[in-house]
Amino acid sequence: MPELKLVIGDNRVEGSGQWGQQLRANLDLKLPAPEKIMPGLAGQADLQLTLAGTPDEPLGELTASATELRWQDLLVVESLSLDAQLESGLRLTSELQSKGITAAGQTIESLIVKAQGSQGDHKVAIDAQHEDARLQFDFQGAAGDAWTSWQGELVRGVVDVPGQEQSWVLASPTALAYGKNGELNVAGHCWRWQQSSICADDQTLLPVPSIAYRIDSFPASALAPILPETLRWQSSINGEINFTSTDTGPDGRIALDAGEGRFELLLDGEWETLSYETLTTELELKPEQADLAVKLSGPELGTLSVDMSLDPMDEDRSVKGQFKLEGLDIALAGLFTGLEEVAGEVNGEGTISGPLMRPAVEGQIALINGRVVDPRLPLPLEEVVVSVDLKGYSADIRGRISSSDRSEATIQGEVDWQGVPGGEIRITGDRLPFSIEPYAHLEVAPDLTIAFREGSLSVAGRVEVPRGDIEIEGLPEQAVSVSEDEVIIGVEPKEPLVQSLDMDVTVVVGEDRVSFIAFGVTGDLEGTLRIGNDMDTRGTLQLVDGQYEAYGQELELRRARLLFVGNLVQPYLDIEAVRQVDTVVAGIRLSGPVQSPTTEVFSSPSMPQADALSYVILGRAPGGQSDDGQMSRAAISLGLTQVNKVTGQIGEGFGIRELTLEAEGSGDQASVVASGYLTDELSIRYGVGIFEPISTVALRYDLGKYFFLEAASGLAASLDIFYTRDF
Repeated sequence: MPELKLVIGDNRVEGSGQWGQQLRANLDLKLPAPEKIMPGLAGQADLQLTLAGTPDEPLGELTASATELRWQDLLVVESLSLDAQLESGLRLTSELQSKGITAAGQTIESLIVKAQGSQGDHKVAIDAQHEDARLQFDFQGAAGDAWTSWQGELVRGVVDVPGQEQSWVLASPTALAYGKNGELNVAGHCWRWQQSSICADDQTLLPVPSIAYRIDSFPASALAPILPETLRWQSSINGEINFTSTDTGPDGRIALDAGEGRFELLLDGEWETLSYETLTTELELKPEQADLAVKLSGPELGTLSVDMSLDPMDEDRSVKGQFKLEGLDIALAGLFTGLEEVAGEVNGEGTISGPLMRPAVEGQIALINGRVVDPRLPLPLEEVVVSVDLKGYSADIRGRISSSDRSEATIQGEVDWQGVPGGEIRITGDRLPFSIEPYAHLEVAPDLTIAFREGSLSVAGRVEVPRGDIEIEGLPEQAVSVSEDEVIIGVEPKEPLVQSLDMDVTVVVGEDRVSFIAFGVTGDLEGTLRIGNDMDTRGTLQLVDGQYEAYGQELELRRARLLFVGNLVQPYLDIEAVRQVDTVVAGIRLSGPVQSPTTEVFSSPSMPQADALSYVILGRAPGGQSDDGQMSRAAISLGLTQVNKVTGQIGEGFGIRELTLEAEGSGDQASVVASGYLTDELSIRYGVGIFEPISTVALRYDLGKYFFLEAASGLAASLDIFYTRDF
């Protein structure tokens, strides 16, 4: 054939050749659009072939390359190159290199295959790089007539798993044989890594697999890369795998024994240890059934055993089995929640049936001798008993909680997961000790129903607070909360579990006696509140038999109420404390939001604030210059109490701690003084006269427990050392 030229679209084949006593051939193939030849094939390919020699001693060279090869949606190859030479004696030397091979959802980043030798004696080396592992295999052997059989051995084998810091090496060469009947056999061999080994007996891979492996001393810590970062597992795993494929299905056994070990969990920056004594898994495979048995036991875990069978031929993979739980110590919950003391024991047993991915569970689980105590919890749980009656896709819950010798609460309800998970729980109780540190210590009697359906949470019922004590010495600083419409770029927002909250709770206070002490006010609280959605509250709490102490005087509370017309934590004060002298009524009025109340002096008949204060404090009108000074100082102090919170914040901005304003002196000598700490030992005071234009600056340095040094500058400069002693 002196000339060959074939063109299909942009694809072309060109060449020439001769067959006879001498061989001669040249072939050039270019495929820029292979889909024109074979639909479903895409990419670009080039091939050059030269042939020489004789029919008995052919000589040849083949070079091929391809990019972006694709066969339908089954196989993708980014690049491929092949160089092959056929030498004298039919000896072949070849190298195949490929990158970016994607098939069956897996990607091989690179593949190198080298082959050299003849039919009767050749070597093949394979180096494949996967994203999770690197495989290196060297084979040596000989092929039979017409290449229908092969016999040799795997000389070298290395499996590197860098993500898990493992490198498995073939312990010694192992024999391989492929027969004319299509049977592939592998002799016994072992793979080793550190102290671990995976060993196989003689086995058949094709056409009917029959394998047997033993796993010895595999460290569970090696699984760290595939475990959560907050979990560590310390153990040594042993196991067996025996598997045979029959005409009717699989037949075999898989058994794993993690022996004695421990789990370590990272909680609040510290690793907590959870030990176990037994962890075993056994799977029996039969053509018509698979049986699974799992057992876990330990001093804190108790004993958990699960036995179930599965029908592999069933469309839903139906399961049937049973479980048993004995002596589970719920102190484990303390590790996860950070609670100070958690105790109790869980026992239960039941059956499992139905589809594998959605089984029905029937049986009973019970918690006995439960106890949960932590200073952060408003309600101590001294004794908890709960039973859960499982009914397939629903459960009935019954429980009893005692917080003291005279208190008890009951829990009753049901949950179901037949469709969208939901449920309803009713909580009733009497004389439950409820604390909100450091403000309130109360006894409550709840009767609440809590329901959750399709993302909607509802709370309804009644809470009685018949007795208790509330004492507020000061309110904490309020942190700036994150806006509800905050958006973090690049983070997909999670849909909240609770999408809506419906609330209708009535709170009745003071049927017996609830004492209240705050802002100088004392008395007993009585009233009713109704809390709705978003904690919107309507109602009034009022003080009975109340008193207001101001400037050393106990005043009569003419009116004392907490008004709720919005958020529960933002009530309004409406308090009037008065003192009556003859026909004069003078008093203090406390009003406004509880976070920042205002104080006002009033009187009837109307008079200057200093005169009204005189009636409040002295029980008479001011009688002289000293009284005027005392009243002026009291009025100034009254005003300064309204701004001290802001003053403290300003002082922090200038590096002065505990900056406060106060009034000092009396009469013409009255002044406003600002004071604060620069360091733990050094403090500063600055005073300005109210009636006289006199300013004073003083620095004080503490020398010890009883001595301090003070430098002052005002009308005169001074440097003094002081000694103080309490008797």
